[in-house]
Amino acid sequence: MPGCCSAPNCRSNYAGQPNVRVHVFPNDPVRRAAWTRAVPRKDFAPTKNTVLCEKHFVSSDYVKTSKYTDVKTGKTIEVPLKVFRLKPDAVPSDIINGIPTVLLLRWFTILKLSSSMSDQSSTFSSSPTIVDASSSVVGSLVSPQLRSPAHWSGRFDGVWNGSDVCPGHLHGWAWAMA
Repeated sequence: MPGCCSAPNCRSNYAGQPNVRVHVFPNDPVRRAAWTRAVPRKDFAPTKNTVLCEKHFVSSDYVKTSKYTDVKTGKTIEVPLKVFRLKPDAVPSDIINGIPTVLLLRWFTILKLSSSMSDQSSTFSSSPTIVDASSSVVGSLVSPQLRSPAHWSGRFDGVWNGSDVCPGHLHGWAWAMA
């Protein structure tokens, strides 16, 4: 089993989670420092076994094809790779305050719904607003308001059956800024 991702709040490759590709921190001191700065953990010092999963890199960080030039004919052939390779200059960029972007988009939806509920005294039947990941709105929502999950609080609006302990699943939880 590959190593577990060292990004905060990322459960990639933990027991019960699907396995994803991981990338070892580079040995080059400059690149290693850039990767370390990208992981928002206090006093974080990666070891030789510390890894980050593929979820924290964008598509453009990967080499997807390989080029080959035939010496005899001079023709260049470009072949798609079955397994993408991380580019040598890639730096993790899909970690926002320690939370994978996918989770933040789900939480933005819940936050938007929660704020509209408190403003208008509406119910959960109102439709949430979905924010596109490529939108400039995402950057404005993340900084500086959402520093970490410690700044958030949750309110449970349902019957608790003991299985709703994981906020990541959002079963019956409405999230709001604390």
